[in-house]
Order: sequence, then C-alpha cells, then structure tokens
Amino acid sequence: MNKPNTMKNFFVRLSLLVFILTTSVNAQYTEVINSNRPGLSYSAFSVGRNVVQGELGLFYEKLKHSTQNTEQKQFGFDFAVRYGLLLEQLEIIWDGSFAFEKYINNAVIPSSTEKRNNFLRHTLGAKYLVYDPFKKNRDSINIRSWKANHGLKWKNLIPAVSVYAGAHFNFGDNPFAPNDPTVSPKVMVATQSHLLPRLVFVTNIMYDKITADDPVFRYVLTLTHTFYDLKHSMFIEHQGIKSDAYADGLFRGGAARLITKDFQVDAFLGINVKNTPSRIFGGIGASYRLDYHTDKVNDKRKRVDIKNVNPFDEEYNALDTLPKKERKRLRKQMRKEGFKTNDSIKNPFDLDETDEEENLTKAEKKQKRKQEIEERKQILDSLNQAFEEKREIQTQEILEREEETGGFFEDVDESKLSKKQLKELRKARKERAKQEERALKEEARRIKQEEKELLELQKEEEERLMREQEVEDQFFDDVKEDKPKKKKKKKKKKESEQDPIEEF
Repeated sequence: MNKPNTMKNFFVRLSLLVFILTTSVNAQYTEVINSNRPGLSYSAFSVGRNVVQGELGLFYEKLKHSTQNTEQKQFGFDFAVRYGLLLEQLEIIWDGSFAFEKYINNAVIPSSTEKRNNFLRHTLGAKYLVYDPFKKNRDSINIRSWKANHGLKWKNLIPAVSVYAGAHFNFGDNPFAPNDPTVSPKVMVATQSHLLPRLVFVTNIMYDKITADDPVFRYVLTLTHTFYDLKHSMFIEHQGIKSDAYADGLFRGGAARLITKDFQVDAFLGINVKNTPSRIFGGIGASYRLDYHTDKVNDKRKRVDIKNVNPFDEEYNALDTLPKKERKRLRKQMRKEGFKTNDSIKNPFDLDETDEEENLTKAEKKQKRKQEIEERKQILDSLNQAFEEKREIQTQEILEREEETGGFFEDVDESKLSKKQLKELRKARKERAKQEERALKEEARRIKQEEKELLELQKEEEERLMREQEVEDQFFDDVKEDKPKKKKKKKKKKESEQDPIEEF
C-alpha cells in the first residue's frame, strides 16, 4: 500500500525549509573522539571542521518468524565515514550496513535454504547544527562549589538541534529491498541534551525512503553515561520502526572504551519486542579519527569579547575565603605578576588597538597575541597552583583539629571546600566512623569475654561448694555411724571394770 503523495511532499518541503532557514552557530568540537557507535542514533554535534572519522563494526543477528516458520541468520558489517566540511557545524556522512544471510524456510518439506547478501542500508547525506544552547552562555567553572559544577541545571534540558538530509541508495537486485527505487530521500531531526556533565540524552526522528512504495518512519532514543575515569561509557537505546510492511520496537545496550583520544572500541547486544520475527543481535566495533581541526581566530572579535573584562576577577575575589595574612600575600604576588583589578584597568592585557600595534605586520600581531595568551596561561597556572597548595594546608589543618577534638567534622562548612577537600573530608569521616565501629565491636567482644569468664568462675564455685557439701555430708554420716559403736565399747569397758569387784 502506497503512502499518500501529500505526506511525501510535506516531508520533502520541510527538509528544504529547515536548511534554508538555518543560521550560523558554533559546533562543539571535542578534544576526544565523538563517535555515534555502538548505538544507531546520530549525535547533534558534528566531528569538527577538517576532521575525518571512520566507524566500523561487525554484527551477528538471528531472526525467527513464528507464523511463517522461517529462520534468518545474518553476519555482516556496519560502516560510517564522517567528514567536517568547510564549517564547524556541517558534516558529511556516508554510512551503511552490508549483510551475508542464510535464509531457512521450514514451512516446506524438505526445508529449503537460500544464501544471499547485499546492503541492508546505504545512505549518503549531510547534517547541520542549527541550534546550540551553549553558543553564548557556556558556564564558567565555580571554584567554590563542586555541586554547582556537577549538579542538574534546568537550562541543560534545552537540547542542541541539528537537521539531516540525504538519500538511500539501492544498487542492483537487492534481495532485502526488491521493490525500493535506486535513490530515495531521507530526512531527520536530531537533538542532544546534556542532562548532567556525564549524562547525555540523544533523540533522532527520521523519515526514510520517502519516494519508495513503503516509506519508513523511525525514531531512536539513546541515553549515554560516562564514568568518572572518562574512558569508559555505557548506553541504553530504544528504536521504533513503523511502515506498512514492518513495525517493531528494539532495545540495545552496550559499552565503549576510549583507548586514545582518537581511538575507541565498543560492544553491544539487543533484542526486539515481538516474535514475527523475533530478533537477537550483537556486535563489536571501533572508531578512529584523523584530527586536522584548527580554530579560526578573529582578532577583532577577540578584542571586543575581552574588552572591559578581567578574566582573573573570579580567582582574585575567591581569595576572600583565605586567612587575612595568606590573602594579602597571594594578592601581592598576583599584583607583582602583572595582575590588576577592573577598578584600575579596563583591559588587563592591553589588547586595544594602538598606534604601535597598527604599525605591526600581520605575522608580528599574531606572534604578539600568542605571547599574551601564553602569559595569561602562566598566570592562571600559578593561581591554580597557589589555590591547590592553600587548599591542602586548610584540609590538613581541619583534619588535625578534628583529630585532636575527636569530632565528626560537623562544624565544617562544606560549601567553601573544594572537590578534593570534600573527598578527603568524607574519607576522614568514614575512617573515624570505622574506628569507632571497631572500638565498639572490640568493647562488645571484651564484655562478652568477661561475661563468659564470670560464668565459668561461677560454675566452678558452684561445683566446689557442691563437693564441699558432699564431703561434709559424708563426714556427718560417718560420725553418726561411729557414735553407737563407741557407746558400746564404753559400756563393755565399764562392765569389764565392774566385774572384778563383783567377783571379789
């Protein structure tokens, strides 16, 4: 059954309209590889200008149709080549999936087997980032609060949005898509939200094979979590498919490992929710990029951006949390290194246009800018080092004070501590709790041992008393038995003493 032409025309016009109305935005080039694997969703951000990235994987899938009594076993490979063309936000994508299949029909006797191979999908298109919520308002690092840097921010729920337009190519006599035209359009909208610093939610809504007899509507929802080491990540994904010939829901899960900043390996498993056919699949893969990315620097725009702005104000004012003597010493050191507050200078690096700068050549200006940037980095590094040293001293003082008082660090204001200090503080609390728990267990063990010894002594005392009682009873019994005998002896003796007299 063919879809109405009005629906096809609507999606074609929509894709063209979106591309015409797009405006210039900043893409998010990343220092490490940004791969779409191992899931099937497209990231909203591009790989970056002049970056070439390849993604390749092997997969195995088993399909079993309960009503048709057929089985399919597929082994194949997925591939994608991505290139950042001309602009930071523009990306060209060539991707596809090629399968070798063994088709078994058990509905006939004897069962028949057929081997076939071709592309399951083969597309070429372009993706463009049309909206970046962080284009102008990227959050600066809050050196006073770990929670402020890592907590949920409602504005992060606003997603970055990109659009994709391309075509699906069907070459030769394809047994997997016998009725599809050679070329059919494909359009998509991709969004990406950074819910937390290490939690990303991606959605794709696409309309594929628009001019074919059986166009396909798909959506993909992907949730990715990166672990603390920033090298391991895991994902869960749901994909929905809807067409006249086939509809299904698939679930995937997997993990990825960053080997270097330009190389990643991955693995995944997945199932579907129906048995016409039932599907079980899995695979492994890798991604690699050739990073030729360079940033365009507009000197005039740079001057405008930093004019009347002192990048050190946050660090300078943050010294208020330190003791008075230490604060004075650090601020004096900062002033010696060339630091001045906004009250005394509008541009701390003298980047305003002057007569001297106008006489410099382009190469000399570029060299001067590099030197100024290096000086600023050195000052920032020295400030960070000073803060770290002071934080370590404060942490040690807190731990020593609490160790002496035996407290549980309840009077410490955690909002003024750095992430490292909080970690050490929590570690000290756990250690103190463990020590007290061990002491309580030892005390309980000692009390139990004393009770046991007391019971043993009591038992021994009772046994001793019983033995003494037995001895005493035996003694009295013997005495009672001996007393009549003595009386008889005395009587006999008296009689013997009286007999001679009587005889006389």
